[in-house]
Amino acid sequence: HEIAVPRFDRSLELSRNSAELVTPQHSIIITEGNYLLLNQAPWTELGSLFDLTVSLTVDMTTIEERTMQRWDSHGFTADQARSWFESNDQPNAQLILDQSRPGQIKINND
Repeated sequence: HEIAVPRFDRSLELSRNSAELVTPQHSIIITEGNYLLLNQAPWTELGSLFDLTVSLTVDMTTIEERTMQRWDSHGFTADQARSWFESNDQPNAQLILDQSRPGQIKINND
């Protein structure tokens, strides 16, 4: 059977439901997401579904620089980007850094 799965559209900054199809012909499926290794329910229930996990660790300074660049490219003013980063992106990133399980392969991208 085919299974419809969501896809995050970075250009629109939103998840598009049923945007991709996984078919029986697919033998390898690669998925990514900040919360997939989060050590909290319901995310912990996903572990048995993965044959291999990879975690990428990036320091908060780099996360901030990259996020501010992304918001700048979307036309945010510096103040708007800073406000959004501090109220949304930074707390989410810190949660992931502090409370995620390590992947079987660990990459440190400082």
